[in-house]
Amino acid sequence: IFFKTTSRRMTTVTVGVLVKLPNDAWPPPKEICNGINFVHGSTAAEFLEKSIKALVVVPPGISGSTARELLEKKPEIEWLHSFSAGVDHLSPNLQNVQRAVAYTNGRGAYSSSLAEYALLGALYFNKKV
Repeated sequence: IFFKTTSRRMTTVTVGVLVKLPNDAWPPPKEICNGINFVHGSTAAEFLEKSIKALVVVPPGISGSTARELLEKKPEIEWLHSFSAGVDHLSPNLQNVQRAVAYTNGRGAYSSSLAEYALLGALYFNKKV
């Protein structure tokens, strides 16, 4: 839903990544992934001058109120994705958003690594591995 083709050319789409990490932990914004430009910030003010179509929320440390503020001030945002398996940290703040926005989360993304961790923990404590 974010790509519009014009004579077989795809336009570049900017995705905002709402994350609490130091700026030096992120590469400079550039186009990666065939027409997708990622920009990052930790406050709503950092995104207000940018034209973003989607917002990715990377917990911990990001409140749902920041995401709600962006959705209210930036009507061009069509999609919000949370890296966590649930959206409990976002849902109380997003219940009253007055427009249609696609919400997704990272459910299932951590299943394999979590299963390995649990199995290793059981082996460690049971067999002293």
